Amino acid sequence: MDVELNSAGDLSVTLEAMRHKVYEQKIVTENERRLFACGMPFGTELALLPYHTVRTWSDSLVPLHKALLDLQAVWKDIGPELTPCPIFFTDEEVRKHEMEFERYTRYHQSIASLDDGARRWIFNSIKNGRGAKGQLG
Repeated sequence: MDVELNSAGDLSVTLEAMRHKVYEQKIVTENERRLFACGMPFGTELALLPYHTVRTWSDSLVPLHKALLDLQAVWKDIGPELTPCPIFFTDEEVRKHEMEFERYTRYHQSIASLDDGARRWIFNSIKNGRGAKGQLG
């Protein structure tokens, strides 16, 4: 298998994007209700809620809070007329989330930068023929 890095040399982002697209295709072909939700205006906001709910144990609550805030922001456009959004965050909760989201993003960028260096090293070793058993390291 021939592996290439994208222009930034970042294989992990490319692989993650490819996996997400495959997941989207699988969901819409196997679940008609998800297909309907994804085709709606702001379908992304609606479709991401189950994903972030399931991932809270490993990813923390920060992405779920972000998805709920995004949903609250577009509620007037997607919710029934004269129906208030069932989700409400105070200004203080929004400020707290913004700080947590900034820390969350910085943390994941730091981890990704460490991981990217290791992945580049491994793939360069394989590309240069040093990837046989026992020859890495």
